[in-house]
Amino acid sequence: MIDRLKIWIGSKPWYWQLRTKLGKLGFVFERAAYKRSATVAKATANARILGSFTWIGLKSLFWVALGLAALIVSEGYIRDNQQWLSPLSSDDKVLICVEN
Repeated sequence: MIDRLKIWIGSKPWYWQLRTKLGKLGFVFERAAYKRSATVAKATANARILGSFTWIGLKSLFWVALGLAALIVSEGYIRDNQQWLSPLSSDDKVLICVEN
């Protein structure tokens, strides 16, 4: 009985049209799911790349800030504790003014 029903349905054009439309609909859903998963994978990869660049930039910024802080501290130390040129005395200032 089942075999006869299969043969009868298989001989009808509407069955094949319905089967074709269902196949196309299934393909559309599968394609949409693939595109969605591919988009998510691409976004994940781009986020990892952006995160790597951000991390490299933050590390570089840290070392630049540390270097500038060291220069500021050493400059302050040198300015406070060393006298490379003694200040001009009042006699030196008068001598410079007279020569000009």
